[in-house]
Amino acid sequence: MKRPLIHVQLQFDTRCGRDIARGIINYARQNTQWQLSHVDMHVPLVLNPQSSGVIGQLYMPQDYKHILEACIPIVKVGQQTPNFRGPLVASNDRAIGQMAGNYLMSLGLEHFAFCSSGRWPFAEDRLEGFMQALCREHPGPVENHFGTDHTLSQSLDFEQQITQWIKNLPKPCGIFCSNDATGIDVIRIARMAGIHIPGDLAVLGVDDDEIYCEFSEVPLSSIAQPLQTIGYEAARLMDLHLRDPDRKPQTIRLPPVKVVRRASSDMLAIGDPDVSKALRLIRDHATQDINVTWVVKQWSVNRRSLERRFTKHVGHSLLDEIHRVRFEHAKHLLADSSQNLKQVAASSGFNDARYMATCFRQKLGISPSEYRRQFHQGA
Repeated sequence: MKRPLIHVQLQFDTRCGRDIARGIINYARQNTQWQLSHVDMHVPLVLNPQSSGVIGQLYMPQDYKHILEACIPIVKVGQQTPNFRGPLVASNDRAIGQMAGNYLMSLGLEHFAFCSSGRWPFAEDRLEGFMQALCREHPGPVENHFGTDHTLSQSLDFEQQITQWIKNLPKPCGIFCSNDATGIDVIRIARMAGIHIPGDLAVLGVDDDEIYCEFSEVPLSSIAQPLQTIGYEAARLMDLHLRDPDRKPQTIRLPPVKVVRRASSDMLAIGDPDVSKALRLIRDHATQDINVTWVVKQWSVNRRSLERRFTKHVGHSLLDEIHRVRFEHAKHLLADSSQNLKQVAASSGFNDARYMATCFRQKLGISPSEYRRQFHQGA
């Protein structure tokens, strides 16, 4: 029996492309007898008589028109393309925006902005999620700047526009950038204009391409995506389609993993020093056996006054913040570690795994095990 030849066309010079490829390879080795052929997305894909399927980013219709005409199945990864009706596996861009909004609000900021080098569909969705998160506590306007789809981020016109836009933003401000490339540009241009990062602007990107983020003039905080799981799920959909060519196309959107915090957002923009100190203490120690009484006892402060001021500045209580940090830590461990549920609960400050499971069902509507499976299929 002929082994299926699956072409994998990705942007292999980025972490995104490489990690998606790892997920595809893992599924193929565990479950199939495929031959895999890798092609960079910037190189035209040449089909041959053995071609059985294509998994790829395939951003433009001209990238996949000849594949469809050859009646070869495609599974697309990454952003949706207009008029593409085949299987798609991607991140949930609105959830990415919501994570960005919640994170920047947790820094105590009151002014927020969004920047993208192009008006791409994924950028629009991330902005929508960002605004949804902000409107719950900060119903005011969100400043946003879009380049044109054909703007090169390094062009003089783009830099002049961004420079003026950044100068006009109210400070301090949290800027959510549609991807890491835009975030790095914003940091570079802001520093050239004499604007301090993160004191004046806290900058957050998406993709967590570690090398690029660390090479930024100020290391860039970024939202990590479940890239290996995206690749794994794309390969699974291809496998199902090869077994059943009449299968209805399926779209899978996976939630983001976490915010990877670096220097570009390492700040707390809260004017009340007691509230800032309480936030720092909670974020440094919430996974330990602490409570509100422990926080208040760390320095001379009136508990009732601190609780009132904390709620005013942060939007929820001291106890809610302790629970929030523990819950986020548990999510990170479930996504990134192999610890069992009991170990995750203990490491995150929960009394036991059953209480942690209750929190997950209340907040996300799924169990911790179900949450973990979203990220570990491609590992």
